[in-house]
Amino acid sequence: MRSIQVAAVFTAIFAGCAAPFPAPNLVDRPRVIAVVPSPMVAMAGETLSARAVFGGAASVTVRTWRVCVPARIDPFPEQRCADGEGAVAFTQQGGERLQWSIPTDQNELTTLLFAAFVDANGNIPNITTALNQLRSSGAELLIYVEGVSDNGTVVRAVKRSLFAIQALRYTPINEWAFSFAGQRLRAVGDECVVDGSSTPVEVSAGSMHVPEIEATMGSTVGTLDAAYFADGGDFPQRFEIAGLTTWVAPAAPGAIVRHWVVVQRNIPRASGAPVADLRACSFTTRTR
Repeated sequence: MRSIQVAAVFTAIFAGCAAPFPAPNLVDRPRVIAVVPSPMVAMAGETLSARAVFGGAASVTVRTWRVCVPARIDPFPEQRCADGEGAVAFTQQGGERLQWSIPTDQNELTTLLFAAFVDANGNIPNITTALNQLRSSGAELLIYVEGVSDNGTVVRAVKRSLFAIQALRYTPINEWAFSFAGQRLRAVGDECVVDGSSTPVEVSAGSMHVPEIEATMGSTVGTLDAAYFADGGDFPQRFEIAGLTTWVAPAAPGAIVRHWVVVQRNIPRASGAPVADLRACSFTTRTR
């Protein structure tokens, strides 16, 4: 029987409840590390793109992309979107990237955004109130991806992004870097590279390391949340989220391990669920 893994970057896992649970940082089975939308805040007439970062499998084939508008009164909009129910704006079968041209037709947009503003009694605010909410906070979009790994495991994830009718004030993560095992790695697309090269970072067998995120583009480390994953070695500290924690390299020389670092910055909004700008890159280490 095929198993189903539902993963998200900062999903809490009760790792501290019992010893058998692995650290959430350890990618020991197929999963979605992150879903990265572009642009994070999209407008009518733009193309909303997204890529999924997979781990724990030699290959993962995307089966479905879906964009939904979460209803404000729905306590489980992510599950509704996964099931293809509710306000589905767009569905794409397959493809390494989601590509959706956001409509410009006012009637079509109104229909899509209806769910975002209706209250528990089925009432919607007047047009002025709705427009003010769109201008100050935008409207949430759910980006759903579903794929199947080479061993038949189905993996799924949902990421929140935003639709807006004017630019929202936030500082996007355009460039970022971090240090690891004495090396400075810079994010270039979906790869973390050292001096422009993706050569594996050499680490001593059994050594301990943790990524240290740099302050870049006028930001400070405190404004960025980060998560860290690896598909080998060990994470002795078992926290409930996959934050920046110490990784222990394998004891055997010559071991190759893939790592992922994810950073996100929350977008200030006057109302609605938290939505964050997000970036991710990966690199490998080899023990000596």
